[in-house]
Amino acid sequence: MDTQPGKKPLFDEDQEKIQGFFLIEDVNYIKKVKGPEGLVQLQKLVPDLNLSKILPVHRYSLAQELEVLRAMTIVLDGSDAPKNWFELGKHDLETVVNSNLGKVVLALIGPKYLELVKNGGRLLAVFAPFIKYSYKKLSETDLEITIENDPYPKEYYLGSFTATKEMVNANVTITAKEVGPRKHVYHMHSETPQNTG
Repeated sequence: MDTQPGKKPLFDEDQEKIQGFFLIEDVNYIKKVKGPEGLVQLQKLVPDLNLSKILPVHRYSLAQELEVLRAMTIVLDGSDAPKNWFELGKHDLETVVNSNLGKVVLALIGPKYLELVKNGGRLLAVFAPFIKYSYKKLSETDLEITIENDPYPKEYYLGSFTATKEMVNANVTITAKEVGPRKHVYHMHSETPQNTG
């Protein structure tokens, strides 16, 4: 468990787990972008996890996933700067969208941006059930998403929301702010009114 002396564990290792196929896709992304040398560098940064033996249906601890993601940011650009977390968020959204379940959910929701992000909790309930996702309609053009128990920097889901925007070619402005430990708020403003409930 991820602990420091005298401090509460950062993660509940029994509850906060992620499916192995995400890690496999992350490893494949490094291979695609950085080639075999990138994989060697990634493995050196996460020596406790054999990257060639990740099982797609096995659930890995969130601490392991975060270790892999932080290592990926270093392999991609030399640091775990916010812009690198943004790019990982975009990549992971593409992974979800291209999964069979992601395709079904997206087909049911439809191509409207604010409707897609409003229903993002449906995908998270399957892929990252430890995260609490809520939305609030502020007006016909504005929506606010709150993500709690979020282990990632705020730029990670900002990247996911941006990838969604690009996927449906939406004219939307997105801002993000950290409002507490593991709690981020994302404000979406659409240039045209959206019919969201």
